[in-house]
Amino acid sequence: MYNYYFNGNDCAVCPKGTIGVNCLSICGNSTYGELCSQTCNCSNSLCHHVYGCTGMSSALDEKTTVLWTFTGTTNTTQEMKAERDTDTKDISTITGYIHVEQILVLLAGTASTLTLLLLIAREMFKLFRMSETSGLLS
Repeated sequence: MYNYYFNGNDCAVCPKGTIGVNCLSICGNSTYGELCSQTCNCSNSLCHHVYGCTGMSSALDEKTTVLWTFTGTTNTTQEMKAERDTDTKDISTITGYIHVEQILVLLAGTASTLTLLLLIAREMFKLFRMSETSGLLS
């Protein structure tokens, strides 16, 4: 579904900074946040898909308080790291489910192929035995 993904057995809204089918696309065109609904007021290079306009390096001290002048909010770096870790876990969960689905499809295909090969071998064996008993291979 568009803008949703399966989180276990539940259908969940895409994590901040992602959008699209199974939340596989990150925000673009100077947008960020939940369902890419917010617009950055800075250049694309400073617009983070989750946090918006950063205007600063990501290598900040954990105890530093950062004033996010572009978005009008004040967050500590620790709060931002906690949010980023949560977002990373959400995205990892999404990609993990996609990998599980791919593995299940491969396993189902392999099982089907082996079953068909065994059925073909059985029919060939029957044909061979039938031709032996009727004397066609003499």
